[in-house]
Amino acid sequence: MKELTPTSDKGAIRDFQLDLMALGYDLGHWGADGIIGRNTRDAAHDAASDFLLPHPTKSVMPAELVIGVRERAQAISSEPLAPAQMQDLTSSAYPAWRREERAWRDIDSVVFHQTAARMGEDPKRWSNHAFKHPKTGQIVRSALKAHVGVTEQGKILQIHPWRTFGWHAQRLSSRSIGIEVSGTFEGVIGQRSTWWRPPGVSQPDQGPSAAQVESTKALVRYLAGLLKSKGAQLRYAWAHRQSSSDRRSDPGEAVWKQIVLPISAELGLTTPRQTFGDGLPVPESWDPTQTGVPY
Repeated sequence: MKELTPTSDKGAIRDFQLDLMALGYDLGHWGADGIIGRNTRDAAHDAASDFLLPHPTKSVMPAELVIGVRERAQAISSEPLAPAQMQDLTSSAYPAWRREERAWRDIDSVVFHQTAARMGEDPKRWSNHAFKHPKTGQIVRSALKAHVGVTEQGKILQIHPWRTFGWHAQRLSSRSIGIEVSGTFEGVIGQRSTWWRPPGVSQPDQGPSAAQVESTKALVRYLAGLLKSKGAQLRYAWAHRQSSSDRRSDPGEAVWKQIVLPISAELGLTTPRQTFGDGLPVPESWDPTQTGVPY
């Protein structure tokens, strides 16, 4: 496959444009017209950035870019089957935390949270919880800010559509899907001072249940396949603490070691040392490769 220029065969240019459109890039009103115009160049620039391919010039679409876009368009398949234990609550969930819809290609990460509470198995507690406000006495409704939660028994409860931008992890929110693991876990196992104690709870949980571990890993596998089917790629696994120092124990050593490290190794996900705002990097106590990083 050769580089493309404005004088290249219109059929070859049209094929390239169709590949861009299959990956979700907008070519404007004219679509795949066989002409390299501004919309095609803009879409090609976006694709080059998203997939780490050579960028086009005003007059040349490099062969490596054309081939890379073709390979990714051909890799798109039907959506993977959702895990059997997953329930879609998006139509009945309280929608207050939802913002605009994102392009699939803008999603490259999952962010792991612990609920810091024992949420139980009732889907309504997660998705449309009504309670009396302690100060006003008014009945108010709430839902999880993250996209999905995993219960102690391993149910996977999808609260918000995957493409919805929800403010679940501060400056990490725009690029990520948020996953909440039910439980109240110490930041560092055996160090009670790292536990945020919820009202009425005397002891922290020792770690996620076996069912939670397996369901959460199945969920991440599904999300990786879903993003691939949409022309995107799951690249990163983040901790909520990386975007907020107030969430220092989130999701905690047990969740990180039992869920995040194994599924990251399986799928090739990375966790950068990068932080956002006043966030904190993943500590060495959670991941031995993070040498010298304190809790």
